[in-house]
Amino acid sequence: MRTVAALVTMLCSCASSGGDGKAATDDPRDYVGKDALVDYATLKFLDADEKARFDAARKCFGERASGWEHYPLRKIGNFVEENWCTGEGARNGCSGGGFRDRPGAQWAEVGTLHYPDGWPEVFGVQIGAGHNHEGDGWSVSVSGSTNGKSILGDGGSIAFERGGQRFYVGDRYGWEIEKSRFDINANVDAWTLIDRVRQSPQALREEALSHWTQLEAEVLAALDKNEVRKCVYGEYEGNGIPPECIEKVPLSPQEADKERARISEHVAWIRSSLDNDAKGLHAALIELAPLDCF
Repeated sequence: MRTVAALVTMLCSCASSGGDGKAATDDPRDYVGKDALVDYATLKFLDADEKARFDAARKCFGERASGWEHYPLRKIGNFVEENWCTGEGARNGCSGGGFRDRPGAQWAEVGTLHYPDGWPEVFGVQIGAGHNHEGDGWSVSVSGSTNGKSILGDGGSIAFERGGQRFYVGDRYGWEIEKSRFDINANVDAWTLIDRVRQSPQALREEALSHWTQLEAEVLAALDKNEVRKCVYGEYEGNGIPPECIEKVPLSPQEADKERARISEHVAWIRSSLDNDAKGLHAALIELAPLDCF
């Protein structure tokens, strides 16, 4: 999903009761979409379930974000979005200046899509939220997007980070080695995935490990069969233009061993994190995205 980017201190009932986004026309700040505020009541959702999910998230985030920066419902290209955030640098749509990477940053966002010639009909749902923890706890972010049609790809992901290490649970899993890429498709839509891992710490653990161990096995098998390739590059000719990959060759035994260790260590850390603190990981997710939030 295009990160539904951005959250005036809460104004009237714009977010919590589905009010008129035009209430913020006197907002002195400059931000993307300010010139295209949207009255929620004008939106015509083409799917009742999408409307229900959009409304639930908008209500949930609006109630949570009292006192946060708020960027009302507005059109930005094909997107109709609303954003909330708090923390140092919470401005300019809740995404600029590396805001989300800063300790203590929190954000939430909800959006839908439209074609200009079909306005005010809207379709699809994009939802995201995150908390970059200041202390030793787990930082977590969650995002989902469905029915993006020709505008936006569909997908869902929950990312966890602590101590500079990060892993995710998603509808797809990927790993890259030089010019080789390995992908696992979990064959699940965003909302089914997010609902599934919110059920319990055990459900979160099983979902993550089933796919990460599968991906690890595929990568190790390819390394054992000497199927992974790297580039041999030509001469650098200047002007900032990268040299051309003139040939793809197998990894050396030493390089293959290094790559075996890299993925095995990563999966071992994920397993250890889930074995030792599945409850903490699950609690961080539920705090961010309660079961009734969307």
